[in-house]
Amino acid sequence: MPIPSGLDCLHHDHMDGAITNLEAIEDYYKLSGFEMPAHFKDILNLDDLKHRTTAWYANPQIDIVTKFRLLTDVLQNPDTLFLFGHQYVKVRAGQEMRYCEGTFAPQYHTRGDNKSRARLTEKEAVSALLAGVEAAEKEYPKIEANVLIAIGREIVDPKHLEWGGVERAKKIVDIVADGDRSRLVGIGLVCDELTYPPEMHIEIFNYAHERGVMTDAHAGEWASSPAKLMENMRTAVHMLKINRGSHFRLLSRDSELCKYMVDNDIGVSSCPGSYLYSGLIRDIRELELDVLFERGVKVSLHPDDDLFMDDIHTVFWKCCRAYNFTDEQISQLRRNAWLTRFGNRKKHEF
Repeated sequence: MPIPSGLDCLHHDHMDGAITNLEAIEDYYKLSGFEMPAHFKDILNLDDLKHRTTAWYANPQIDIVTKFRLLTDVLQNPDTLFLFGHQYVKVRAGQEMRYCEGTFAPQYHTRGDNKSRARLTEKEAVSALLAGVEAAEKEYPKIEANVLIAIGREIVDPKHLEWGGVERAKKIVDIVADGDRSRLVGIGLVCDELTYPPEMHIEIFNYAHERGVMTDAHAGEWASSPAKLMENMRTAVHMLKINRGSHFRLLSRDSELCKYMVDNDIGVSSCPGSYLYSGLIRDIRELELDVLFERGVKVSLHPDDDLFMDDIHTVFWKCCRAYNFTDEQISQLRRNAWLTRFGNRKKHEF
């Protein structure tokens, strides 16, 4: 179903968790030389695949890393990554999106597969992805499709020096800084906030700012306590000096932080469908989006992982029903996504 008119800008959109992959999953496996997991054998049709994929991610007996390796394990060579990027643009364009900023973490795409002659570097993985994105955008010129290069926060784990640490993370920043800045629009911080809170990544973000790269960070989503969630949001804003925040689930409880973010034009991407899915909230009204509106925070709505969570259409209407938004608030909600995007390669009216 097309997105409601005007709701056509996404920038909290994990590419490896996007519905854009659904029809290509079997092709990814063939191109990688792997067999589909037993859970996916003898698929009847696309609806059956969607049902099985949703069940896969909802299964509490499968850990989160394994769940996402359903796709990342088979996105390890130039052919699969090209198709991955192409599918992302093709499907989002078909949903009548005009701007997309897909989140992609190259460190998870350097393991190799059964078809690769050699493991890709992070730079090679990004190049293959971008080739697919660019090719698809030529076919669907109404959309502007860019990439936010993410860093998995466990990269700095001192117990796992083999993961590369700060120096590897800086090299990922360099991919953006030295690459096509019109399409590689910034860096983000993703994954396990509980174990690796934002204060562990200050040096990385300082380096990104030195190199003139825009920054986003997942914070205030999932931590040991509400107090730690609040601390993580403040750390991301004041110490990582982010240009945009992702999640910030309890932001309405901190009026001073809200004011600082308004004064410094730091927007927030919220993913209510994700919080409901994960059990982090029971009611969308817990997010107090109306309070954020009243304070002038540029908050916008996004799907997070619509391969198995609510799509943006559903998220949008659930929020509208929960808050009984006025036409003016709905208009502002749509505009906020545009106002807080990082890319600006094409001219858009909104």
